[in-house]
Amino acid sequence: MDRKFREEREKALEEIHKAMTQKIQDLVAWSRAFMQGKEQLTLPDHMRVQETFRWPAAVMFAASDLKEDKMLKEVFSRVSARYQAKDIRQVIGLSEDLTRSPAAKTDGRLSAFEDVLKVLEVAERDFDLTYRPLTPDSLEFWKRRHPIDPQGLELAYRENQRHFMKESLKDMRETLVALRDKAPKPAAPKPPKP
Repeated sequence: MDRKFREEREKALEEIHKAMTQKIQDLVAWSRAFMQGKEQLTLPDHMRVQETFRWPAAVMFAASDLKEDKMLKEVFSRVSARYQAKDIRQVIGLSEDLTRSPAAKTDGRLSAFEDVLKVLEVAERDFDLTYRPLTPDSLEFWKRRHPIDPQGLELAYRENQRHFMKESLKDMRETLVALRDKAPKPAAPKPPKP
């Protein structure tokens, strides 16, 4: 990677990180209002809060990992079981996950946004591979709040997680695309030397 490409990429990753930090701060205020007057969260409310906070944090981690020049497979391993292994070099990734568009190969800013958006795409596609069923303790906890059979509770948990994950990923994509498409301000021209 040439110097200009690297600088554009670093700047874009920093921009993404700052935007997600602000998003999380906004979500803290939202969650206080959301939980106002609720003594106990229902399963759907719990999943909404969990997934709403999970994905801005995942984007922040992805931006940080990419800034450290970690391999895409390693970045994807945070959101997909497909890429989790003791030795990440042994993982065979899907070619479409590891291929950049021609424009992203020459534009550092576009490359950064494309990689982070790809993390969200991988997470959504690989949900069924990555999903972890309720532990016995969690199952008992939710059974006390929602007295239904364990299979129904597990299904409700899984589908609520899928629904709110997709909702949160959609919001993350919209935020990232708006940020990507916002034209960076050109540097102020230096006054001519006398």
